[in-house]
Amino acid sequence: MRRIEFLRRGLGMSQREFGNHVGIDASYICNAEKNGVMYPNHLKRIADKLEIEDGGTSLLDVVAEVRKVG
Repeated sequence: MRRIEFLRRGLGMSQREFGNHVGIDASYICNAEKNGVMYPNHLKRIADKLEIEDGGTSLLDVVAEVRKVG
């Protein structure tokens, strides 16, 4: 899940901060980033919390937008 790490770093958050923000334990975020495995319900939780819609907006698009603004 390099994309999750890319998203998290793009938002300037630690694994703990990101986990707290999206409601997922930081140890799970760490494991997902290292091993590339994440349950679909957790991906949906991240997308919902960050207000990412299924309509074509990807997590990488969100990071690009955050970097433009931030």
